[in-house]
Amino acid sequence: MTTVDHAPPRPATLSRPAVRLGIAVVLSFLLGGLTSYAQGFLPDAFASFANSASGWTVLTAALVYWSRARTGPAAVLGAVSFVLLVLGYMVASQVRGLVYDPLLFSAVGVVAGPFVGVAASWLRATGVRAALGAALLAGIGVGECVYGLTVVGDTTSPVYWTVIGVAGLVLVAGLLVRRIRGALPVALAVGGTAVVAVAFHAAYTSLG
Repeated sequence: MTTVDHAPPRPATLSRPAVRLGIAVVLSFLLGGLTSYAQGFLPDAFASFANSASGWTVLTAALVYWSRARTGPAAVLGAVSFVLLVLGYMVASQVRGLVYDPLLFSAVGVVAGPFVGVAASWLRATGVRAALGAALLAGIGVGECVYGLTVVGDTTSPVYWTVIGVAGLVLVAGLLVRRIRGALPVALAVGGTAVVAVAFHAAYTSLG
C-alpha cells in the first residue's frame, strides 16, 4: 500500500499578488508621511531626497517593483502610490504644524504615476520593454540631477543631485548588461534616457 502526503493549503503570504499590492498601498501613505519628517533629520547632503520629485518617483518605482505587479495593475498602483505619498506627506506636515497643498503633486501623480508604475514593472522584462522602463526612470533621475545642480544648486547640496543622476545612469548600464540586447532596444534605452531627461528638466523648470 502506498500513502499519499497531502500538503496543507498554502496560507496567505507575501508571495501573493493581492497581499503585496495591499502592502504597497499602505506603505505608500506611511512613506509619504515619513518624507515630511525626513526633512528634519536627513543630513544636508541628502535632504533634497525628501523634497524632490525624484524622491517620490524612487519610492513609487521601488514599491511597484517589489509588488511584482504586471503592466495593468502596475499602472494603477503607480498612480495610487504616488498620490498616497503626497497625501501622507500632507497629513504628516499638518501634524507638524505645517501647511502643504497637495493639489499640484497629486495631479502630477495621477498623470505620471501610471508611467512610473509601468516602467518599474518592465524592469523585470527584457528587450524593448526593459529599455523603455529604464529610459523613463533613469531619465527622471538624470533630469532632476541637472535641474538640481543648475537651478537650485546655490541653495542645496550637490550630493543628492549627483547621486540620483549617477543612479539613473547605473540603472541603464546595468540593464544594458543584463536584459537589453539588440540595436533598437539599446538605442531606446540610451536615447530615451536623454529625451526624458531633457523633457523632465523643461517641465520641472516650468512648474517652478
